[in-house]
Amino acid sequence: MLPRVCVHAILVDVSLTNPFDLIKIWAINVMFKIIDKHPAIFVLITVSLIMTLLNYAAGFFLEKPAEHALIQQAMRDQKAVLENIYGKGMAKDYKIVLREQGLGQRYYPFVEYLEKPRKGKFVNVSEQGARCHYPDRESCTAKGGRQEIWIFGGSTTFGYGVKDSETIAANLGRMLPDFRIINFGAGGYYSTIERIRFENLLTEFPPPRAAIFIDGINDFYFFNVPDKSIFTNSYSHILNSEEQSDSLVKDIRARLEGLTIYRLFVQKFGHSIKVVATSANHEQILKAIHRLSLNHSIIESIGDKLGITVLNVIQPIPLYGVGHKTSHVPKERLNFGDHKNSGVAYQMMFGPNGDFSHPNSRTLNLANLGIDEGMYVDTVHYTPLFNEKIASEIHQKISVQFATNND
Repeated sequence: MLPRVCVHAILVDVSLTNPFDLIKIWAINVMFKIIDKHPAIFVLITVSLIMTLLNYAAGFFLEKPAEHALIQQAMRDQKAVLENIYGKGMAKDYKIVLREQGLGQRYYPFVEYLEKPRKGKFVNVSEQGARCHYPDRESCTAKGGRQEIWIFGGSTTFGYGVKDSETIAANLGRMLPDFRIINFGAGGYYSTIERIRFENLLTEFPPPRAAIFIDGINDFYFFNVPDKSIFTNSYSHILNSEEQSDSLVKDIRARLEGLTIYRLFVQKFGHSIKVVATSANHEQILKAIHRLSLNHSIIESIGDKLGITVLNVIQPIPLYGVGHKTSHVPKERLNFGDHKNSGVAYQMMFGPNGDFSHPNSRTLNLANLGIDEGMYVDTVHYTPLFNEKIASEIHQKISVQFATNND
């Protein structure tokens, strides 16, 4: 703390003709009054400033985790990577796609969330959370009735990594021009959420002509039974008020762990911060397979009751069948994580005694589907060409169903 004599010495040297100097004098006096009356506040401010500077400086010494390094590398050579996947001269378009698809979700009752509405150059989503592939947004809004076909699924159905016109739903729309195809796919959706969304829509609109469910990979990424979505833990954290004290501790810890200096300390002196994928055990996978089969049965029963043609599609996945054998995605960009569970599950599902070894007439098994060109734009999402092939298979199957039902 500066002695008062030092302050007076400072003030004597300052010209009183300049208004800015008067402000300086006033500020200095206020500062010393605060120091005299509230030394604890002065110490707190000083410590905070020092910690802020240390936290900033720590960033220069922090070794980025592997996944961050991959992202940085991908950004450096993104153009070459995207052109290798999508074709020469296409990098600019798909940079926009990747940016527009990442706008996230919004809350919606019972299913917990929908894709956020958006109007982009290549990614458009209606207020209902439906991916739009028609020129006018009105055609992307479900109204129900016999001229509509509803499609449900996860991010592969929504069409992560492709333009509006390149999704499975968009391709199917060109193959079935007499119907409006409504794409209710959403990132993170799996059979349970899709079934609930389907049921809720039926309470709001007349039944559609058909409902198509494209499932497989997310049912084993979110393998927990009872079900948990990507937002379950967040909502539980908010609603379980009896755990508020624990929540406060966790919140403080989470904020500390977000500091660069904390991560530097852990990296140099603590445990690894690498996130390890969760492998489902045999029993968990069996339960998830049963859940998928049961959801299919419930959906089919609803379809029978309301006169809706139901088609359950077992989708291609990267760890079963053709996978990445024809892929143009660099190996260092593949990150399977919990998606490895789906490869194990498919082996069990299609084994001699598996639940899906003898599918019924309303199930389309595309687990072994492949094309000679690249099938994936990243670890799990489909290329425009593969989406077209999947849509063609669905078109053939559902046309047979329509004919069988004399429609």
